[in-house]
Amino acid sequence: MGETTGFQIRAYRPGDEDSILAGMARAIAREEEPSLRAPSEAVWRWRYLDAPDGSCIRLAVDPEGRVLAHFAGVILRVLVGGKIQRWVAVDDSFGDPSAAAGLGRHRPFLAAMRAFAQDFGGPPPDRHPVLYGLPTRRVLRFSYHLGLPTRHAKRRGDPVLDWEMVRESCVLRLDPGSPGEAEVGDVAVEETASFPEEVGRLFERAAAGWGALAVRDARFLNWRFAAHPEHRYDVGLARRRADGALLGYAVYRLAEFEGRREGLLCDWLVPAGEDGAAVALRRWGARRARADGASLAILIPDTAPEWIAFQEAGFRLHPARDFLAVLPAQRRLDANGLYRNWYTTLADFPRLA
Repeated sequence: MGETTGFQIRAYRPGDEDSILAGMARAIAREEEPSLRAPSEAVWRWRYLDAPDGSCIRLAVDPEGRVLAHFAGVILRVLVGGKIQRWVAVDDSFGDPSAAAGLGRHRPFLAAMRAFAQDFGGPPPDRHPVLYGLPTRRVLRFSYHLGLPTRHAKRRGDPVLDWEMVRESCVLRLDPGSPGEAEVGDVAVEETASFPEEVGRLFERAAAGWGALAVRDARFLNWRFAAHPEHRYDVGLARRRADGALLGYAVYRLAEFEGRREGLLCDWLVPAGEDGAAVALRRWGARRARADGASLAILIPDTAPEWIAFQEAGFRLHPARDFLAVLPAQRRLDANGLYRNWYTTLADFPRLA
């Protein structure tokens, strides 16, 4: 944190919300993403002040107290190689267009971004080894200044923040008229609005197949979905009929996503080998989407085993606008390793859906 000409970089203080949201609305009005919306105060507070593992916020504030730039993220526990790390999902960032007038080296947005990376990125336990996010197209256009991957050579003195691109996002989508899968007799889907404690054991089973996976226990999932102040989610729990054992789950919501009305599978967790549970949950999601008059969509890595299974079930591939980028803050990371071994869904990005 510090002071530069015309503005100060500092942490969030109670009462900043009005100025943050007003500046965010002005910045979003200039974006080329029609689906972007400034959050309400209730959603902003839920996202950052109520997050179960905390949040990270840096602001650029002018002498009158107006917020000129906002860089914020949610802390998520991620199981990496059998050990818990605390990564930061960078969710909301903006530079007030009426004040920033570009992204020169000393502008508020870049100053807030640099302070965020310096203050929160680094070795545990005080800081976080990985920061990640989904930059918008406007941020991508400024990638030369922000240090994101680009073909252009750096000039002497350019700021380098060493973000690395992991993957381009793609959506798997099932159209409403697509043929359905055959029913699975030994698995039933229980519909609920919240998660039981036993979901933690399901996570442990599923995590064994991944090198990196954000912890999905009842505490996180009920904050992420059940406690959302505005959105309503439906949870499908796939259980074995014989003994009621939990075999997998999916989270559904009807939403505007990628410029269209979709039935979204916002989270999906089915351990390897539970093919019957996967079929039952896809059938459940497709039934919900048909009732809503929408297609069914999911955003998962193309390295996930489910990627092929969803396509075999009739889902088709569509490019998405976002790409996943990381800032390795403790040591250099193998972006190819993250590409192959990091499982994410929309649940890992609280700003989305």
